[in-house]
Formats: sequence, C-alpha cells, structure tokens
Amino acid sequence: MDASPSLSFADLYARARAKVPVKVRLRAGVIARRSPRVTALLSVATLGVYGLVWLYRVSRELRDTTSHREMRPVRDVVLTMLTLGLYGIVAIRRQARTIHAVSRYFERSHADRSGEALVFALGGLLSLGVLAAGAIHVVQEQMNELADLTDARERDRDRARARQGDRDSSSRSVGEPDSRPGTSSMALEAAREID
Repeated sequence: MDASPSLSFADLYARARAKVPVKVRLRAGVIARRSPRVTALLSVATLGVYGLVWLYRVSRELRDTTSHREMRPVRDVVLTMLTLGLYGIVAIRRQARTIHAVSRYFERSHADRSGEALVFALGGLLSLGVLAAGAIHVVQEQMNELADLTDARERDRDRARARQGDRDSSSRSVGEPDSRPGTSSMALEAAREID
C-alpha cells in the first residue's frame, strides 16, 4: 500500500464545504456570547447541572443559526442524563465539529478544536467531570467566534444591500417609474405628493 499524499489546502477546504449543507445561511444575533471561563466554572460549581443547561442552549443556538437539522437540543440533554454523561461527549464533539465545518465554510482559516474538546470530555470521565469543563470552555470559545462571524457576515450583507439600493436609486431618474417588483405607479405618485 502506498501512502496517500498530504492533502492540499484546497482539498481540505473542499472537504469542509462538503460537510456543510449547501444552503447554509448564518443568522446573526442568535448566539449568546458567554464567558468561556465563567461557563466552565459554573458547570463545575453546580456539579454539571449548568453543563446540561449550556448543552441545550448551545445545541439550540447552533440549530437556529445554521439550520443544521442534526442539532436536537432536547435529545442531547435527555440522552446525556440517561447515559450519566457519556452521550455528552458525543454531543460536545458534534457541536465542535459543526462549528468548525460552518466556520471553515465561510472563512478558510478556522482551526479545528474538536479533538481538544474530545480529549477534555473524555478526561471528564476520569476526573468526575472536572476536566469536562475544559471541553465546555473550548466549545464556548468557538461559539463566541461563530457569533462574531455571523455578525460580520450580517454587516457585510447590510452593506451590500445598501450599495445595491444606492445604485438602484441613482440609476433611476426622478420622472421614471419604479420598475422594481411590488411597486405601483399609485404608490410612486403618493410618495411624490408627500415630498
């Protein structure tokens, strides 16, 4: 067997794009920014109860932001409780992988930290959940980065819409009717009377 050649950056980028649904449209303002340190400490201080709340919220925010159907917050929490935390390892790793895939889809320079989250989550088994706080810290940092990305993309879309609106309004002369769909000549006449 011959060893496979190392993948180029373009191949890695194509693989990341393939993992994300084609019609992904990030929604800004859905992800709550939380302090990773405070989130991890609250999870330890409440003996994992806040960790379950956090798991639900992050799964819901990812689902709502990315329209990723695999994110099922209630299922994640219920299975985590039923398996005494074992399913939480799967859920946290899936969250980290989803965040990475979506971030990589929109910005090519995103680092995959899902392995780091997995190591911390597995360490939580040996440390009665204390090291699992590290996984929460890692995923929350990535969530905050995704929130920044969604906000930046929303600002870019707003700027593009404003530029398009400026071009549309400057290309029409004052006496010409508006050819955009949904505008009527009566609405244009009413607008002229108000001015």
